[in-house]
Amino acid sequence: MKKSIFLFGCFILIWGNVFSQGYWTAKANVINGDRCNAASFSVGTKGYICCGVTTVHTKDLLEYDPSTNTWTQKADFPGIVRRNAISFTINNKAYVGLGSDGGPSYTYYYDFYEYDPATNTWTQKASFPGPGRAYAHHFTVSGKAYVGGGTNGTNLNDLWEYNPVADTWTQKNNPPYPARNGALAFALKEKGYVGTGQIAGPTNTNDFWEYNPGTDTWTQRANLPGGVRNHALGFAITEHGYVISGYNLGAFMNDFWEYNILTDTWTQLQNLTGVPRSDATGFGLGEKVYIGTGWDGNTSTSYLNDFWEYTPAASSGVEEQRNEMDFNIIQNPANDFIRISFNKPVGSKIDAKVYNSIGEKVYESMNYNVQELLKINISNWNDGVYFIGITINNKTSTQKFVKIN
Repeated sequence: MKKSIFLFGCFILIWGNVFSQGYWTAKANVINGDRCNAASFSVGTKGYICCGVTTVHTKDLLEYDPSTNTWTQKADFPGIVRRNAISFTINNKAYVGLGSDGGPSYTYYYDFYEYDPATNTWTQKASFPGPGRAYAHHFTVSGKAYVGGGTNGTNLNDLWEYNPVADTWTQKNNPPYPARNGALAFALKEKGYVGTGQIAGPTNTNDFWEYNPGTDTWTQRANLPGGVRNHALGFAITEHGYVISGYNLGAFMNDFWEYNILTDTWTQLQNLTGVPRSDATGFGLGEKVYIGTGWDGNTSTSYLNDFWEYTPAASSGVEEQRNEMDFNIIQNPANDFIRISFNKPVGSKIDAKVYNSIGEKVYESMNYNVQELLKINISNWNDGVYFIGITINNKTSTQKFVKIN
């Protein structure tokens, strides 16, 4: 009996730590084979992966629907096949360009195209006016994109602003940091952030910089504490930035970091469950992070097609609220049913409501007949964090639970 209590206590302690930091869930593998150096973006409720290298360089476009956990091939990118392109989204349109053919002589591209998911069509836009390049970094602020850095055989250190309404490019002040390729970038609160990357030969960095488009100026921020690296992945969701994976001197990484722009601090989150890698691709959808593909370094063509979803600790505004009318959730996390035990006066009504992690109501039931155990089928629900509120005689108690595969 003591051993059972000890094991249960360990489970609660371990799961509580994971829950507070969020958790990873394996999703459907990316279709069309293993790949590396793909571009990615999200529009609305869908995510997209474009181009990259599989057994050959490709220009396919793949759409991911998290509601069904399925991939669908869409209209091919109209430019030449390529790897290391960049992509960004503005006003429900996606833009893809730059990149290279991967050798042996390396052709670096500067063309740009707009993708409209509503019509599944591509339109060529104004070409990038700077040198063609691969491994550039980019972010979007206030309806404009900012693109710079990368390599065309030599590391570059410029910055260009793209206005999609006018379809024009404008050169901005060069950044104050060393030229680099393979840096990560994202935008938050009308500022852009750039960091890490390869600055010379095998030398990588973990510095981190903030760009203010309003003043066209840069400010150095706190270094990424996970160590120097290149070819990491960076993106923003809600009010935080995220950095994951990367490579440095033969070491592939799977650490995961969250950046708080208000305090200029980094917090380490749960490492990616999949193998360490570089050159991965990913995007944010709602409050969740998606990452997959890349290179794990086992062989020169050891590419990946796995795909992972990260569910952060809940931040929906729905919180646990317990009182004397408490209840117990039997088996949490669960994958098929949640079972709630409680006591209520005979003939009184129980009102149960369930909300997802962004505050949307996904279930409601009012029942006079249930006396001590309520059973809810969650087998078809998306994996993630939920909150269940139980009301009896105008007294409500709310608790968290997690749906997993």
